Amino acid sequence: MSLPTRLLHSAWSAPPAAPRRGIDHHVEQWAAWLRRAGAEPRLCLVLCAGKGARSRMAEGLSALGVRVQGVTSTMERPLPREILDHQGDHFNDLLFLIDGFAEHDPARQFEVLEGQRRALKRTATWVGVMVENLRALERLATFAPQLFREFGRRIVVLAAGASDEPSPNPQLLEAWRADGRVAELLFVDALTPSQPPASYDDFSRLVRSGYVGNFVGQPIHPDRARMVALWASGPGGVADAAAHGAPLSPVWAAALARHGGPLPAPLAAAVADALAGDPLSRVAGGLPVADHADAQRLAAVAAPDAPPSSLAEPVARACGAGVPDDWAAHLWMALGSAHAAAGDLDATLLAVRAARARAEAAAVPELLFEVLDTQVRLLTFTHDRTGAQVALAKMAELALTLQSPYHQAGHLAARAAFTEPLDPRRAVGDYQAAAALFSGFGWADEAAAAQAGAARCL
Repeated sequence: MSLPTRLLHSAWSAPPAAPRRGIDHHVEQWAAWLRRAGAEPRLCLVLCAGKGARSRMAEGLSALGVRVQGVTSTMERPLPREILDHQGDHFNDLLFLIDGFAEHDPARQFEVLEGQRRALKRTATWVGVMVENLRALERLATFAPQLFREFGRRIVVLAAGASDEPSPNPQLLEAWRADGRVAELLFVDALTPSQPPASYDDFSRLVRSGYVGNFVGQPIHPDRARMVALWASGPGGVADAAAHGAPLSPVWAAALARHGGPLPAPLAAAVADALAGDPLSRVAGGLPVADHADAQRLAAVAAPDAPPSSLAEPVARACGAGVPDDWAAHLWMALGSAHAAAGDLDATLLAVRAARARAEAAAVPELLFEVLDTQVRLLTFTHDRTGAQVALAKMAELALTLQSPYHQAGHLAARAAFTEPLDPRRAVGDYQAAAALFSGFGWADEAAAAQAGAARCL
């Protein structure tokens, strides 16, 4: 059974004319993190799959000044001696990549590594634990839970042709969702292509990661194939979606509601029926929500002509108990927009602050990032630079968690907006870097906004 969406706003890219490879971007970000280490230890989890992914990863790191040494964990020696013998210094450039977990059950190896965590986190030592299938990932999370929590960075490296594997146990997936573990869920989604997507949100993370192009032309579940085709062709590719006669799945219906453009009346009705359990997607797609009170409130408050007098009851509801945190955060953000349109800056700030508190509790990283982006710009406008800087630091952390060029570019654009009032010339670099990232991965509108910011600062 598919899960309802938890995001009101969910950006999809369009295939750019000269796309950047997702794998190259993620390797570049990883190398930059390693090179900033100095004498600090660097322990990371590397989720790697697909034909040629491993060699391309090694070549990319080497080209960026990181020496890679592969070492193998065995049943007899789970912690390779090369790591124990390493004596790094402030100028370390050597990354140990531990493999040996793919060919057999690695439970015992991970149990030993769990007890050797200090050896993996030594001064001036860089270690990547490389997981190449879902069984190994499940075993790592189960038999080395502390190690699983202590990785300083998670890197997803995917190429086309990844194997099709059984999904991990549902309890583990539920725990990862509750913890907002985007990398692990992205890896699961990429390695279960013959299964239907668990949710629209999961597929959208694949889009924003830059890896969805790996699945063009591949043998995948019909819903995935339809969503890949919608991503590749845009709204023009859904004209015959109602002609198949079969009921729409909620995941495919969510994609149609959000990205299918104006739908023919019969198809719109079928989409609304399929989204009976997903009111947030109905709000996002402008479909009827008469059966869901909170969705009605959200749609009414988000309407462009919502008068301030209509906000009192939604405010009371957002403050009350019993509203899920993600719904409350969306309602507060809509209230903030309505207050901003009415010119009430104080009420806008209060609403966004309340949205942040509920988004932090919701464990939906994309939602929190959206709230923080708004908050950075508001606090910068009101000259609360300390508060804006704190929010910006959290955005930077989330941009790494989200495994997404879209969010990394969004952080750069927010940092540029923070810098611009005091030092416009310094903001230019961040605006230009954000524009390049947005453009390279197919977000044309966001790229144009960042380019306009750079031009404003010159």
